[in-house]
Amino acid sequence: MGKQVKGTSTAPLILGIIGFVVSIPSIVCSAVCAVATAGIGTPGLIAVILAGLIGLIFGILAKSQPVISGIAMIIAAVIALVAIFLCPAAWFWNLAMLILFLIGGIMAITKKEEVDVP
Repeated sequence: MGKQVKGTSTAPLILGIIGFVVSIPSIVCSAVCAVATAGIGTPGLIAVILAGLIGLIFGILAKSQPVISGIAMIIAAVIALVAIFLCPAAWFWNLAMLILFLIGGIMAITKKEEVDVP
């Protein structure tokens, strides 16, 4: 017959969702930082929200478009790295988000397809 491709792993999806959940405390902390500094911390808040949403959306799309999603998740990891320096109060949450998105992006790019051969 022929080869039947099952698709990629669900690990980028799971890592994207967990990375977004981890970004929620960082968003709250960055919002407090932005309010406490009279708006100076606003770029940090924007970076955290942007990284979390990019990681979540492209983590969900990783099964259908793995290469594009992997690149976008790595970009989200870079944005999370920038957010570490923009809002140092939330460094732990941003670092956790960075690691999750980076691993998910690498896994999406280097996907291994499962093939059934009858």
